[in-house]
Amino acid sequence: ATFDAGIGVFDETISSGKMQLIENDSLRTILSQWTGELNDLSEDALIRRDYILHNASPLFRTYIPLRNIDMALSREDYERSYDIMPMTFTNADYEGFFNSMEVDGTIFEMYWNQSFTTSNESSLKTYIEEVVALLEKNITK
Repeated sequence: ATFDAGIGVFDETISSGKMQLIENDSLRTILSQWTGELNDLSEDALIRRDYILHNASPLFRTYIPLRNIDMALSREDYERSYDIMPMTFTNADYEGFFNSMEVDGTIFEMYWNQSFTTSNESSLKTYIEEVVALLEKNITK
């Protein structure tokens, strides 16, 4: 999943020059970084997705039916209209597959890509918390 922020109102505020209405320099500066923060996260999410689609998925499809991976998605917070039944293989060597250098490297790269995305998500969360704190501090009642 990716974080999809609504930025229409924000972009309109910047393009119309209304950011100058914000008197606090720190708040105006931090708000002007919003698009950059989102772009950074988006880039890593795209790299992660592309790696999975172009590297991991083809490798796994060669040895494991994708329908068997569906069982890993069976969780309470993932709604589905029906369960896909896994295929069984009498000669499946899952242990050998997961112990191969190719699969180990592929899984590690998936982890590596995800760690960059997770790091950026944490940075974005901290950024949002800073923005909220500055907004609360500068709200005039």
